[in-house]
Amino acid sequence: MLWIILTFIVVSLIWIALRSIARKKEEKRLLTELVSRVTSRPEVIDTGEVIRSDDNGWILNSKSTFPLTIYGVDEEIARRIKDILDRGLSSDIYRIAENISPLVARYKIRCKEIDEYIKTFKPIYLKRIEEQIEGVSNWEDLSDAEKKDLVSKFRANAILSLEVRPYCDIEVLFEGDTLNSSLYDTFIEKYGYDTIKYYLKRKEREDIISSGEGFASFIEELKDLDLSEMSLYWQYIEEVSFLIAHTYMMSAYATRDYRDFKKFGKSELTRQWKLINANDENVCPYCRSLKDKHFPPENYPRVPLHIGCRCVVTSVIRKEE
Repeated sequence: MLWIILTFIVVSLIWIALRSIARKKEEKRLLTELVSRVTSRPEVIDTGEVIRSDDNGWILNSKSTFPLTIYGVDEEIARRIKDILDRGLSSDIYRIAENISPLVARYKIRCKEIDEYIKTFKPIYLKRIEEQIEGVSNWEDLSDAEKKDLVSKFRANAILSLEVRPYCDIEVLFEGDTLNSSLYDTFIEKYGYDTIKYYLKRKEREDIISSGEGFASFIEELKDLDLSEMSLYWQYIEEVSFLIAHTYMMSAYATRDYRDFKKFGKSELTRQWKLINANDENVCPYCRSLKDKHFPPENYPRVPLHIGCRCVVTSVIRKEE
């Protein structure tokens, strides 16, 4: 009887030792793969083909965790934009945005997910500004310069009051959204996006007009334009382009990770999934409220949480008991 007990103990110890070695190997493999998920950027991530949406737009990333739908172009241009976005996945996000912004400007491209954000939060933003103006008892007695300075502060306060804040210049997004772009569209057709962008970088109207560079007719036409409004419109184009590029990239990597879910989820070392954000002053209240939130192994959270979201998912590894 004793030898049976001793044999059982020896076998148990061997089994525990082998299991411990196996767990450590598995932990090392998993941690290596997790690091690879963060540091590696594959050249190709299948986000799906460009497909027609029910409302006659084009879904750029139909298989993504955050599909983006654009309007104002035909299928050829939509595929061209997707190609730029896909080729830029291993590049700098600002360069990707810069590459698609001429197309966004030329075709007056709208993005459904950006428009939905503006539709939801811009009224809140405007209401907050109006409430602050109403709180200034001598508003009517102030000079235009004083009003302009206060409104600038009120806009910043209004943005900080929003629960969801995409990573972009929200003031430009809201203020440039309703500008009448028909005149600027004509300029794009006549002189090209790059020419106009070059001149808008000049600080003063006089610098532009007196420089004598470029097209004489263009310089002449600028005399009748409100350059501050024109500049705002161009900034708006750049913010829309950035949001499209940024969200496309974030959702592409999230899509890759989500498709790895079954493989990682089956590991006995994955105890939970955790949502983490950029942890800086630009994180919106909504994302901050979910910081470090844990999800069970079978419930992999999908990110981005909203347009312009920077949240990512990581795993919580079981500790050796």
